Amino acid sequence: MSELQTKIQQFFANQINLQKMKEVLTRNNVYSDVGFRELISSFMDGDRDISMIGDYLIVKFGLPFETAEKISDELMDAGLSEIYFDVYQNYTEHQKEMAEFAAEAFGEENEEEVSEETPSESTTEPAAETEELPESGEVAKIIEELKTPEKNPIVSIEPIAQIEPEQISVSSSVAPMDLAEMYQQFSKSSLFSNALEAEKTIKTQSGGDAARLKNIFYESVNAADVVKVVGALRVIFGSGVKNFFVGDNRYADFMSKYLSRSPDNATIQGFNNNPTDKKYIISFIRLILEKKLHLSEIQSAMIGVSLGSLARSGGEEEFVDVAYGDEEANKFLWNQ
Repeated sequence: MSELQTKIQQFFANQINLQKMKEVLTRNNVYSDVGFRELISSFMDGDRDISMIGDYLIVKFGLPFETAEKISDELMDAGLSEIYFDVYQNYTEHQKEMAEFAAEAFGEENEEEVSEETPSESTTEPAAETEELPESGEVAKIIEELKTPEKNPIVSIEPIAQIEPEQISVSSSVAPMDLAEMYQQFSKSSLFSNALEAEKTIKTQSGGDAARLKNIFYESVNAADVVKVVGALRVIFGSGVKNFFVGDNRYADFMSKYLSRSPDNATIQGFNNNPTDKKYIISFIRLILEKKLHLSEIQSAMIGVSLGSLARSGGEEEFVDVAYGDEEANKFLWNQ
């Protein structure tokens, strides 16, 4: 057992730490002995990162998005912040080990994790309370599509450009999520509401100038400001995704370094020949949302759904289905 794993086990062996967590879950009516043991074990085994608690609560207890995130924050305040980075490192190491095992077992090339900076808190002030989104326009249209979804084929891409989705186990005793209801809850969340306000501000600040928009976007990424990043992405998808990334040296440099970690020269050559191919742009956006900003797969995929709804106005039909609600998998997925 590594020193890291020993530290994590010592934390969860401390009854004071466990009691604080139990109190938070009990106060929010989401505590069960079995579920609690499963959650703690998944942290120690490296199967779950602490940032996935929100997803766990949504799937396990059918909680609204905002409620799950609130409980997740309370657990962090109750003590999980002390062990956050250790659990995260243990999770990433475990994921890498599993990827190496799969490569050996199935003869596939190993995908290495891109090194990421430590996620930090967003400094953006919450937007003023916005009026409730009406059942019309963009959100209502997406919700209606989720209620009667068309089956989207999953586009196969080279392994290096693909980020494996997190595996979320759902108890058979819990009713499946209503994806339309879940997206509706997300559309009313503070993240989405603030991102809409940020979108308006960024449109005004950039004034249609591509260079200015690039600076706003990358400054927001470097600051780990999730609200401004999502707001900027909405402006990008509404005005033309490929036009934004054509000749973008910061995007090209980042993806070149990321893809160079793979021994697959064909993948690197494919990016060099066509850097604005949809699969590379989606991978880049996911790396920002899930690795840099540390959003969960469900959160990032719902953001992807909202971005896809803007792509048509930007004249890019191929980006409309970048993410979708999959009823069979019972969750939101990126279409790659």
